[in-house]
Amino acid sequence: NETLVDSATFDPGKTLVVDPTDEKQLRLEYINRALAQIYGTYPTLIQQTQGQLAESGVIREDMVKQTFSTDSKLSETVAAVDLGPSLDEDLVLVTRRPNFWKTNGNLSLNFTQNYASKKWGNNNVFSGATVITLNANYNNLKKITLTNNMNIRVGFQTDKNDKMRAFRPSTNAADYTGNLAYKISKYWNYSLNVRLATQVVPSYVANTDKVNTDFLSPLNVTVGPGLTSTFAWGKKNEKGVLVKGVTGSLSMAPLAYNVVYVQRDALVTNYGVRAGHHSRHSFGPTITISSNWPINKTITWINRMRWYSNLHTTTLEWENTFRFVVSKLITAQLHFYPRFDDSGIAFKNEHGNYLMLKEDMSLGLAYAF
Repeated sequence: NETLVDSATFDPGKTLVVDPTDEKQLRLEYINRALAQIYGTYPTLIQQTQGQLAESGVIREDMVKQTFSTDSKLSETVAAVDLGPSLDEDLVLVTRRPNFWKTNGNLSLNFTQNYASKKWGNNNVFSGATVITLNANYNNLKKITLTNNMNIRVGFQTDKNDKMRAFRPSTNAADYTGNLAYKISKYWNYSLNVRLATQVVPSYVANTDKVNTDFLSPLNVTVGPGLTSTFAWGKKNEKGVLVKGVTGSLSMAPLAYNVVYVQRDALVTNYGVRAGHHSRHSFGPTITISSNWPINKTITWINRMRWYSNLHTTTLEWENTFRFVVSKLITAQLHFYPRFDDSGIAFKNEHGNYLMLKEDMSLGLAYAF
């Protein structure tokens, strides 16, 4: 902050008297001489003089001639400034809780028509099916998760062999799966699994009033506490989020409770229920494996395999759904559903009747929400 020699009064030829032992004074002398030489030789380079800078004042009036020390508080030295917002009305603070629920669904309508001339079978069949999938999942991003899945499949087709009814069900099922989990490690959770499955509409034997299946005939309920593990296999980004691959879960319950309820008296023996009763209770282990694999942009494979045994009978189901995206609103589906069940009293010791298979393929409209 030393004041340099004013170029108007400095004489380069005059010898300045300085203390030769003072390094600071010697440095200032040579600096002043050099600057004075420049000022006198090239005056056009000078934009402002020191006097003009002094007359311009300072930027912060509240900081003029302030002395600071290690004990000084900046908040006490600087002038108070109001940095708050200026509003014409009172400011109201609203606090919103995060929404831990995620819901989505899918609705598809499929229609098909098949005609064959007399020499090719003389058959003219119309069919249609509706598939509704609903999901409601809860995750508090800490320990607790709750998943709910509802799948309803109802389809009808014409049957010229049935003189009593124009249509008969071609697919007919309602299936709910729920899982309440408490996280205990990175991959494992304590869980409680619930599954309910039944038919939606009644199905009749052709040309009779005899019912094959009906709503709540049967109703299959399984409740099992156990362990659940989730997995994600495939390509992940730098944050560890799966971008391409397979996701799914594995649930195991060593001692699950199963009840088969049949509302209609005429159907009780078809589902392992003793005559005169409407329900059959049992305990045993159960395992469920579910996965979702987007094979590419147009094909997705969704599968779910369930196994349950009461150490006397065994039920094994494997649902496979292949979705083919044709356009934004048009999709095709292939549903392949093998099932093994040896609990039916009517089929006891007839091993060929334990294995059942259902398959259907459809093309139609789809809407995701």
